[in-house]
Amino acid sequence: MLSQTLYGVSIPVADHLGETLTEVIRTGDWVQVDGDAGIVRVFQKDGE
Repeated sequence: MLSQTLYGVSIPVADHLGETLTEVIRTGDWVQVDGDAGIVRVFQKDGE
């Protein structure tokens, strides 16, 4: 990753999530990203 080369730090990333995010995440939803574990959680505003 360029962050290691340019800044000397490692930045965790979640990539290749398997779903089209625009089909899953809607306006008002909360998104929690754990880059170290590679996990993305979507909490829908209507509680689903």
